[in-house]
Amino acid sequence: MLYHAYIDDSADRNRERVVVAGAIIGKKPDWDNLHRRWKARLGEDAIEYFKSSHCETLNGQFHKFRGLGIEEGKKKAANIRDDLDAMAARQLWL
Repeated sequence: MLYHAYIDDSADRNRERVVVAGAIIGKKPDWDNLHRRWKARLGEDAIEYFKSSHCETLNGQFHKFRGLGIEEGKKKAANIRDDLDAMAARQLWL
């Protein structure tokens, strides 16, 4: 049986201190299915990749949502994040 893990980390500006924030391990077919659905969901809003800090601050891929106004843009970004979270929970935990 083959397992894959995706690990997220965080670092300070100078990359002197790095903290592992979390890891998820799952079977390869589950990851393949989730990856396909994840990319499709991001594609609905023309987002190439998800980065949590960009979602929270409306930077990077989420900068375009500032045009909706900060509050509406943050709601839009939060809805995308929530969709991805729910998708991952259904795929990997159930």
